[in-house]
Amino acid sequence: ELISAKSNVQDVIIELKNALQINPENGEARWLLGNVYLDLEEGVLAEKELKRALEAKVSPQALALALAKTKYYQGKLSEFLAIAIPSYINKKDRIEWLVLRGQAFLSKGSLGDASAEFSRAISEDPRSPYALMGQALLAIKQGRLDDAFGFLQNALKVDPSMAQLYSLMGDVYRAQAKYVNAYDMYTEAIARRPWSENDYLKRASASYDSGNVDNADRDLKVVERRSPKHP
Repeated sequence: ELISAKSNVQDVIIELKNALQINPENGEARWLLGNVYLDLEEGVLAEKELKRALEAKVSPQALALALAKTKYYQGKLSEFLAIAIPSYINKKDRIEWLVLRGQAFLSKGSLGDASAEFSRAISEDPRSPYALMGQALLAIKQGRLDDAFGFLQNALKVDPSMAQLYSLMGDVYRAQAKYVNAYDMYTEAIARRPWSENDYLKRASASYDSGNVDNADRDLKVVERRSPKHP
């Protein structure tokens, strides 16, 4: 993730937009803004900025994964899966891309294809936190919650700053009806990516499940303030 947990996301966006007003051909600012939108899972806005970054001569190597992600976050999973992983990207990006392909196949209900992508990722680097996260996602889908927890623990040993891992550990705890533990894990995720409305919604669900309505309402109000039209 590009945004620091201590950053005010809107301040970052305003600063980058101001830079682009001064120089609309600032490819680095376009690239940064596009990646901020990706952190927010705003696929349409990210695609617009990243395409402008490409026009401004930002290298294809720096843009390949990010541009593919814009399709994923727009829910255009078939388009995303149709994009071939280029040979010139680095190993870290390739692993993240493979895991994202696995997630797309999971969303489409293609468990076998998802498993194949996750296996390719783990074969690239068995210690990669993204690859281990892929194994955890597959294990959760198959109901192997203890295995999933183990994969996530190993991933956190490599990268304890990765918010997605805490969020998934929260999912595992919720599936085991350990709602207080789930709440704590979602809190850890929020500490690392406070802009994620999904983590607030998950934590609210864990609070309701544990009978703590006040905490749940507090998190729902955070989401409502940010996105008044959120269902």
